Amino acid sequence: MSMSYDEETIIKLCAERGDVCKKLQGLMEKHIIQSESLSCTNTSEYIKYGIGRRLSILKHSLNTIFDVFSPTAKFPLETNDRNTAEVALHAFVINIYGLFDNWAWAFLKRHKIDLSPRDVGMFSKKTKIHFPSKIKSYLESDKIKRWYNEYLKNYRDAVAHRIPLYIPPFYSSPSDGLRYNELEREMLESLKANNLQRCEEIEREQEALTKPCFAFLHSFSEGQSLKPVSLHPQLICDAMTVLEFGEIFLKNWHERAIVPPKETLSDWEI
Repeated sequence: MSMSYDEETIIKLCAERGDVCKKLQGLMEKHIIQSESLSCTNTSEYIKYGIGRRLSILKHSLNTIFDVFSPTAKFPLETNDRNTAEVALHAFVINIYGLFDNWAWAFLKRHKIDLSPRDVGMFSKKTKIHFPSKIKSYLESDKIKRWYNEYLKNYRDAVAHRIPLYIPPFYSSPSDGLRYNELEREMLESLKANNLQRCEEIEREQEALTKPCFAFLHSFSEGQSLKPVSLHPQLICDAMTVLEFGEIFLKNWHERAIVPPKETLSDWEI
């Protein structure tokens, strides 16, 4: 887990935050403009109120996390601020996942393609066969498949169905962590003895052993836990992926692939 960022990384993250938020706003406006020219109400709704709202939430969530938990932070977050950052993180991950589903629905509605709701999704084989080559090739690139399969789906599913995403309250080195736990036990004994002065001394000593933890994860259980993800860089990476795909989608979504007969469909399901 990242205990701190170096000065160069902080400058880069803060600059990228401003840039991606500006571009998320621009991408939202492009979708709203496109929605106004669509004759199909259902398609327009997905573009304007599905994708448009989610892009706005992504921007707000990203700004909230950077404001509440700045990459420049020197001390661990207070509990209320950490909860605020975690709520924004949950909204960010859920809405990225939903955003790609909205793009899939908008495409299918645009081309009057009728699929079972269970088969609708940007990364669903039965949806992808209808995409033009530029959209399909982007989704099937190794980089995007890894991002979706190893990160986005896992973390979204954790929020929705299993263990919610979690920003650890602090980071300590192994030796400092042991000392922190020793002090925690001593704190309980001091409380029992009503030794409030010692309790205050322990709190100060514990604070000196902790640093902000710029990472997030979900489960600690074996078989479910993943290596903690670096918080601010991942948010920027996710936002840039949304921006990159959003531009490709808008340039190509009026086209569709020619789908072969059903008997040869399996050959297309890559």
